[in-house]
Amino acid sequence: WTSAFLRWPIAIALLLAFASAIARVRTLPWLPASHTRRWKSNIAIIAVLCLGSFGKLVVEFSSVFSARAYDGSPLALSWPIPRVNTVVANGGSSFFTNPHRLEDTQQYALDIVGLDPTYERRAHGVYPSSLSDYVVFGAEVVAPCSGNIAAVENAVPDFAPPSRGSELPAGNHVILYCGGHSVLLAHLRRGSVRVHAGDRVREGDPVGSVGNSGNTSEPHLHIHAVKGEVQPNEIRADAVAVPMLFDGQFLVRGDSHPRR
Repeated sequence: WTSAFLRWPIAIALLLAFASAIARVRTLPWLPASHTRRWKSNIAIIAVLCLGSFGKLVVEFSSVFSARAYDGSPLALSWPIPRVNTVVANGGSSFFTNPHRLEDTQQYALDIVGLDPTYERRAHGVYPSSLSDYVVFGAEVVAPCSGNIAAVENAVPDFAPPSRGSELPAGNHVILYCGGHSVLLAHLRRGSVRVHAGDRVREGDPVGSVGNSGNTSEPHLHIHAVKGEVQPNEIRADAVAVPMLFDGQFLVRGDSHPRR
């Protein structure tokens, strides 16, 4: 929401603020003053007890540490937005890094946004309504693998945030069949799709550009892969998700990819 440069400074500042707050405690309303020092020395025990009352949340949050784990054989792909500095906004095997985990078919999906090269901001402003204020809007999208175009959509309008379209959640999209898998590239810009169903494309061929069509909160590229050659209505609900590797890596939220 601010700048990728501020990821660690903000986290460190929060930890220091918490430590400072604990250090400043002199008395507690439910403990005698003489016991306050003992309370401070046992802060770890108290924290564990507090977190224990939210057991399920603790268990779920612990999945962040295994966000790079996946099941099955991954599909090797090339990066679909090669000419813009990008970062993974949602991705990985934990709900806390990837809300798509709630849907079995999309559990390994990635949402990709752009970053400006100077300040590493995804947009000019916190949440602007102008599509042109988003770095990734209009960026060229290329085929991440060689194969056949199974389906396309190119007429869905782009919405200005925070508006979104729900009739066709994927918006303008391309479904590419390659290596025994179907790959969905979604939320493309209206009128930007350059391919047609039945076309043969090679890895790196332009297929469209990033937009804000469909059920999307802001301009970004959604990509996920499933097993087999499936129908357009199956790729989001009735298929088996496949993990994806980009340049040999399984990406999670916060991973960046420089332009080539």
